Amino acid sequence: MFVNSPPPLDRERPHLLAIPTGFSLAQAIRISPIGLLPPLLYDPVQPAMQAVIPIAHGASTAPRPLQEVLIRGVPGHDALLIYGLGEGPHVEPVLDRVRWMLGLDDDLFLFYHLCSRDRDLAWVAEQHAAHVLRSPTVFEDLVKTLIVTQKAKQAHAICQTLCDAFGSPTMLSRLAFPTEQQLALATEDMLAKELGLGSLGTMVHRLARRCADGQPHPETLRRHRPSISQALADDDEELFDDLVVEELHWQERVAELLLTLPGFGVRAVPKMLRLLGCFDLIELHHSAMQTFAKRYPKRRKTAESETAAEMTDRLLKRLDGFAIYRSLAQSILLLPPERSA
Repeated sequence: MFVNSPPPLDRERPHLLAIPTGFSLAQAIRISPIGLLPPLLYDPVQPAMQAVIPIAHGASTAPRPLQEVLIRGVPGHDALLIYGLGEGPHVEPVLDRVRWMLGLDDDLFLFYHLCSRDRDLAWVAEQHAAHVLRSPTVFEDLVKTLIVTQKAKQAHAICQTLCDAFGSPTMLSRLAFPTEQQLALATEDMLAKELGLGSLGTMVHRLARRCADGQPHPETLRRHRPSISQALADDDEELFDDLVVEELHWQERVAELLLTLPGFGVRAVPKMLRLLGCFDLIELHHSAMQTFAKRYPKRRKTAESETAAEMTDRLLKRLDGFAIYRSLAQSILLLPPERSA
């Protein structure tokens, strides 16, 4: 059941949202680098997710009003039911946000083809299990990535604390995740000392100030890519090569920008890139390498321990066949066994 269940939404007139065959809310949550954090609620039995969606006005991302929706799967059908929208000009912007949240527009055809030929990831292709759950806004993802990277075990409580302290009330009297403007109006002391977040609070406040000042505007990191899979289907090799080069250049620019943000380093940047639909940057920090070594030990035992350089080389070779999806492949390969079942 939902945790801290809110009042029910009107279920008389749901909107239909088309999804790729095999899409699963549960799988999208499982492979998300931030997972399920407040104010999201999830009921695996239905299955259904309740989300707070800000409605943008023009270039602004300010939530006026905040729309709360229930997203429910329909077993055996390639559609989701979206409750709580009613009718009006707000409907399509909200549905667009839901598509972004669930990665429904991500071009994964090539990735699934590559997984189908891999001994460990064939199940991903069979289940179409590579769509990544995101937050409704890029700023929310930035903050949550920072929190998960710094304090993974406390992430749920910290996100709830931020919602309680700064979030705007939703139409169901719950509290949304705060915007960059709301967090920027706070003080470092309020976040670091009064809320007990310490140095993480300082980083969150500085990140909010940067984003509120438009350095960068978070939503500019979202983009709709031309279809690499379509170029393959059309057998247009030149277009395919051009699109791959364009994609890698874009991912490099975004990675460089993220590295300038407070708290974003080698652990946070690859996670945030996956939330932006950028799937190439491999995680080479100590924790990721140790997980890889434990999950996939050397087949040939030797008296000498594997060096860091040898381990890195083995990881790169393992991911070499996944083209511009190496980071996505790595993240799924490193899932705990019970999460990839």
